[in-house]
This record gives sequence, C-alpha cells and structure tokens, in this order.
Amino acid sequence: MKQTLLFFITLTSFNLLAQVDKSSELFKTLKANDSLLFNVGFNTCDISQFEKLVSDTFEFYHDEAGITRSKAAFILSIKEGLCKLNYKPYRKLVEGSMEVYPLEKKGVMYGAIQTGKHRFYAIEKNKPERFTSVAKFTNLWLIENGQWKLSRSLSYDHQQKDNSVTLAQSIDSLKQKIQKIISEKNATVGVSIIGNNGKDTLSINGNGHYPMQSVFKFHIALVVLSKVDEGKLSLDQKIKIEKKDLLPGLYSPLRDKYPDGTTLTLSEILEYTVSQSDNVGCDILLRMIGGPKTVEDYFIKHGFKDISIKINEEVMQKNWDLQYQNWTTPKAANEVLSSFYFNHKKLLSEKSYDFLWNTMKQTQTGKKRLKGKLPENTTVAHKTGTSGANKKGLSAATNDIGIIFLPNGNHFFISVFVSNSKENEETNEKIIADISKQVWDYFTR
Repeated sequence: MKQTLLFFITLTSFNLLAQVDKSSELFKTLKANDSLLFNVGFNTCDISQFEKLVSDTFEFYHDEAGITRSKAAFILSIKEGLCKLNYKPYRKLVEGSMEVYPLEKKGVMYGAIQTGKHRFYAIEKNKPERFTSVAKFTNLWLIENGQWKLSRSLSYDHQQKDNSVTLAQSIDSLKQKIQKIISEKNATVGVSIIGNNGKDTLSINGNGHYPMQSVFKFHIALVVLSKVDEGKLSLDQKIKIEKKDLLPGLYSPLRDKYPDGTTLTLSEILEYTVSQSDNVGCDILLRMIGGPKTVEDYFIKHGFKDISIKINEEVMQKNWDLQYQNWTTPKAANEVLSSFYFNHKKLLSEKSYDFLWNTMKQTQTGKKRLKGKLPENTTVAHKTGTSGANKKGLSAATNDIGIIFLPNGNHFFISVFVSNSKENEETNEKIIADISKQVWDYFTR
C-alpha cells in the first residue's frame, strides 16, 4: 500500500523532474524493456517476458478493466484472456510519445517513470489490420537486485478515435509544404524540426553533410563556456587584442571598432563572436582553447555525432574548398541545440547556460532568415552561417539554426541549411524564412 501511495504521489509531481534525453542509456533501456513486454510479450503471447520483467509486487490499473493487484493475476489474465481471443491483438507505441523521468534518492537512481501513448489493433485471418483503440500509459520501473522490474502500470484515456493519427497527417502536410518550397529552388536544402516536446519531428535531407560556416561559432562558444565552468577560463578575464590579431579580409565588427587593438573581457569576445558573427573574435577564442580539434573532440567525448570542425576562419576564408571540412547535419545541429537548451546532462552551469542563450537571443545577423517572416518581436535564439557566392555564382552555405519561442510559452528547434545554391542570397534567405513561417503557422494553428 505504501508503494502504491508513493507511486500516485510521484505521478502528481513527476513533471517537475527532468526528462532524460532520448539518446541516454536510461531511455534506451526502458524502451528496450517496453519492446520486450509488448512487441514480444503482448503481441505474440510470450508469457515468459512478463515473468522476467514484471515485479512480484506488481499492480495494474486500467480505466475500463479495473485493478489487478498481483503479478500472478495479471499473467493469468493474459493467458486466459488476451491469448484466447478470436483475433490477435497488437500494440504499437506511438512514435515520439515515450518520455522517461529518473527517480533518485540522495543522488542514487532507484527507479524511473515511463509515460507514453500506444495504439491497439486487431488482426484477423484474411482481413486487413483493424484499429481498436488508443490510450495513454504510465509505468513505474524499479531497480530490484540490479534488474529493472515493472512495479506499477496505469493504462487510461482509452479512445476509439486516434487523434495522433490526425497529428501525424498534419506533420505530413507540413512536410509537403516545406518540400514544395524547396522543390522550386535550384539548391540543396536540409531541414530538421523538433517541437511539441519532441512529439513532432520532421526531417528533410536531415542526414546530409552541410558546410557550417559561422554556425560553428555556436559550437565553439559551448566549448569555451565548458572551460569557464571547469575554472580554466573566466568570463571576466581580460584579453589583450593586438593589431596583428585584427586580420584584414575577415568580417569583423570588432576590428572595425578597434582598428589599433584593444582589451576586452572574454564575455565581450564571445558576444562579438556569437551575436555579431565576428571572425577575428572566433579565431581568438579558438587559440585560447587549443584550436578546432579541441572543439570537435569535445562533442565526440559527449556522444554527439556528425560534427566535423577542422579549420578556423582565417584558413576557411582563404580557400573556398576548405569550408567543406567544417560540416554538420541538420539533425545533428538540432540535437546540439536541444541538448544544451534542456541541459539534462548539466554540461553547462546555470551561469554559463544563461549567458549562452541570452547571447543567442541577441544575434544580429540573418534578420531575413528564421526571423524574416515571423511576427515582430518574436524571440529567436539562433546562429547563422554564410559563405557568399564563388566566381561561378554557387553559394555553399546560407544557414540558420536556432530556437523559436511561441506565444503560448512553448518553443521549437529548427535547423535549415541551404547549400549548392545557384540562387541569389536574397532567395536563399527567403527559403529559410518561408520554411520558418510554415513551421510557426503549424505550431500556432
């Protein structure tokens, strides 16, 4: 009884806990267990899966079938009920619906809460699969003798109509609208979108390799701030910038303001680099942390993939072809954005976190890109990247990645890369603005 009471108390407050990242080991473990219970156990009547994964103290609460107060009674209901129906019941987890919240005591994890949505179907011989219902579920998993066991399960809000199918149709409609924008242009466009707490995701050419150009300054800032959090650097420390550091030929508001050199704090150089996309500031930061390899190694160390950072701005601006060595994918860009915004892994301290996102919100470049067609005063935390066009009129990179904040307090992550474009810069920027507006309309409809 105490455990059941604890479960319901926890349910009322688990939204205050930090949801784990979907790439975390905890999420993967519980998703694997969910698959064993349902894809193997429920869908094939393999009782052994329930024997292995269900706790001896298991209780099941169903909004239509009532309460099952023991493991034995639950397994019997599977054997005598589910497995003897005149049709084969089949369960599918609604993609993107599963969330996991760890439970800890004094810093030690003892369990986790898993929530989600699933659909149920009936399969009959020589007949098409038939939808029967959709429901929400909440599971309490506990670690017992080093093994994850399902201790409590709630299945509720059963509906005969599946609104999530309508939702899927809506996201498909959005995808079609974006594809129409792209299809009309002579360019390669990559898009990744994550919204609605991860329930709505969309990707078009999301795994393609795109030159980052100045988008990589966001990644550099993250590594600099990690050094600050380690105590190796300080946002208040003074950095002397000599005239020899102010390389000609690089875009640099910093050099324009201080042509003979100056002394700035690290925070000021970061602001120049991120908010104004200053190339001189960028290379100063890279020298301070050990060069491009340090940045790439940081993301590899923390499990991020598809991020290549090989050269600095000075090298990149001297040779057109070298820019392709600094690349990422739209999906990887969104993963970095979401990971450091939610900050579940505490990769940034609270002070560094606030500094980063306030700086991103002050970005002055790319006003006709993600923000181009959004309502005035919409908050967008973003980073742009631009290659310009070569002598053949080819543009390698017109990029913008960021977080767009909605009127209802929610937000969505969006990364758009326009590459190999024969269009002019105005058109390239309009591609991004048109995509951003379609996504805005989708989430504010």
